[in-house]
Amino acid sequence: MSNETPPKRDSLARNPQVLAAVIGGLVTIVVAIIGIVPSLVNNRPTATPMPTVVVVTATSPPTALPTQAAPSPGEVPTQTTISAPVANVEPTSIPLPTQPLESTPASGNILLLYDEVSFTLRNQSQQIVSLEGITFSSTTGQWEARSWGPSVYDRLPVGMCLRLRDATVGQRQPPTPCRDQIFGLQEVGTAGLFWIGVATFDVLRNGAIIATCRLADGQCLITV
Repeated sequence: MSNETPPKRDSLARNPQVLAAVIGGLVTIVVAIIGIVPSLVNNRPTATPMPTVVVVTATSPPTALPTQAAPSPGEVPTQTTISAPVANVEPTSIPLPTQPLESTPASGNILLLYDEVSFTLRNQSQQIVSLEGITFSSTTGQWEARSWGPSVYDRLPVGMCLRLRDATVGQRQPPTPCRDQIFGLQEVGTAGLFWIGVATFDVLRNGAIIATCRLADGQCLITV
């Protein structure tokens, strides 16, 4: 048998050339991998973005929305803004409550009632009335209140009536307010029929007109 000892193998640490060759190989592999990764990432299928719809509340009157054509195959839909129509609301006017108009009662203390044949005067006041200086006149005639007689024309009691009647006609019923309230009655001829055949007649006190009455009204409220 031989007593020779087999030669020892050189380790990598003791062989710089081999170590350098291994490191260089590893670097090359890493560089190759880094170069391939971006290509793999870019080749992955890209998800198609979904369109986003934004709803905007419009403050102007509604307008017609444009009709958008369907996208062609492979075309990416674009973002669409839709204006929501707002209904026009007419303002409502609320009528304010109004104060009811109160009718103002006519003032006067003497009521005159007349028709085609008679003329009646009634004391509407709450006290005795004097017709001193009162004259009724028109273009067809005239009548002085004193012609009803003393202590009649100047002291007409409350609610009582004085009356004139055409002498050419028969008896007539007085107006309702004067039924059973006649204080004085005179039948007169043409000269005293001042209210016949005219549109208006005047009431005078001491020559000054204090009222003008229309024949068509059938009555007239005056103050004496």
